[in-house]
Amino acid sequence: MKKRYLVLTALLALSLAACSQEKAKNEAGEAKTEQTAKADGTVGSKSQGTAQKKAEVVNKGDYYSIQGKYDEIIVANKHYPLSKDYNPGENPTAKAELVKLIKAMQEAGFPISDHYSGF
Repeated sequence: MKKRYLVLTALLALSLAACSQEKAKNEAGEAKTEQTAKADGTVGSKSQGTAQKKAEVVNKGDYYSIQGKYDEIIVANKHYPLSKDYNPGENPTAKAELVKLIKAMQEAGFPISDHYSGF
């Protein structure tokens, strides 16, 4: 029981430290790497300011998307909802990595279940 609390406390501390470092970077004025997509269809980072360009939101039937720099970005918000039967399936690469992670944690002695959700 004590071991579980120590592990959870360590993970929480690590998460908080990572969040505070990201916030410090953003406040220092360094360029953000994460791009944002707003409901009005503009795409780009906040550091670009007024140089943002309009992105065309395309209806793909089950979802709405815009073309990102490398791949399609799915837009899901109150203005662009997903269809009720939207189910893209599991990413096989992500699934394989998750299964490896679960197995490694079980071998290390953590009480991790084999059950997971693809959503």
